[in-house]
Amino acid sequence: MIVTVCNGRVEADWFDILVDEKSLAGKVLEELHNASGHHFNHLNHPYILEGRLPDQAWFEIGAHTELGLSGLQDGGFIRVQRTYSTIKEDVK
Repeated sequence: MIVTVCNGRVEADWFDILVDEKSLAGKVLEELHNASGHHFNHLNHPYILEGRLPDQAWFEIGAHTELGLSGLQDGGFIRVQRTYSTIKEDVK
């Protein structure tokens, strides 16, 4: 399946990639993050992969989910989003 990676807000920075529908979102997330020149460390800076179809809302794709089973389709969009907390301590 061909999807567009939304890399920033400027559409000129977006690019298309071919991904296997059986690829796990976590692996695609890691590869995209590493390709951006950053070392991927999900423990210190958690990131998520989000997808969307044209004219629809963004949705999170779980790290252990195959892209083809996530609702993402050929011609869809993906992006890497950093998650963060507004508190200094972990909630237990």
